[in-house]
Amino acid sequence: ALNQFKERFGNNMPPLVFSEGEDYQSLCTIENIKRAFNPAVCFKRELLQGDLDARKELHPLYPLPFSAITDNLAPDNPDKDIDVFALFGNTYPIREDIVKLINSSELPKKYRIHVGIDHFSNEPEKVVWQDPNRFNMPPLLQYKQYHEIMARAKINIVARGWGFDTLRRFEAPCYSGLVMSDNMPILTPYPFNDGEHIVYFKNSLAGLVPIIDEFLNSDQDRMRIGKAGKEHCMKYHTTEARAKYFLEKIEENI
Repeated sequence: ALNQFKERFGNNMPPLVFSEGEDYQSLCTIENIKRAFNPAVCFKRELLQGDLDARKELHPLYPLPFSAITDNLAPDNPDKDIDVFALFGNTYPIREDIVKLINSSELPKKYRIHVGIDHFSNEPEKVVWQDPNRFNMPPLLQYKQYHEIMARAKINIVARGWGFDTLRRFEAPCYSGLVMSDNMPILTPYPFNDGEHIVYFKNSLAGLVPIIDEFLNSDQDRMRIGKAGKEHCMKYHTTEARAKYFLEKIEENI
């Protein structure tokens, strides 16, 4: 299609903006588009700081991660009656590791925990959401129910998927519960700062259970970070805010 435009417009080709939203971190698609069509600005969902620094010939190049869809959010429940909530699709090993670690710890005995995954890697046919009868939850949640439960959780856990970026990374901060996440190396405009808007845990998961326990016993700190994370998300990471950022970067370069 771009070749057809190029043939039609010739030297009068209008400015081109290219956005690549795939799961992979490779820059090969942007390299090919840059070589063939020389876009004025490029965006990439999974953009690493090292790649941005090293590939000056691809500039201007900006990160464009997912964003928070806020059209149909659940009411942010002030009475957080679930202590920890995370339901994952098994798209990356850390997710299964988190579920196994938390469910084999003392946390489920001490708190109201709902942490599960759609299947374990050695049982691909089996759905294993933890204890579907707890909290009156069905084994598989509709999207509306998923948001309602996030709104009830004191802590929502986020972890990378097949690509680093995930929708859950921007769904969970829509609510005032504390968001805990692994460290993702992709660039995010207006990032969530550790201890201010979010709490990051080690990708090795070392110390994860004690950190959860600590924040469940530190209401003031947990609620402060959770509230700040929600405010930050609503200011900088809604779909509207992301579109504004997208247009601002284009205007800076065209």
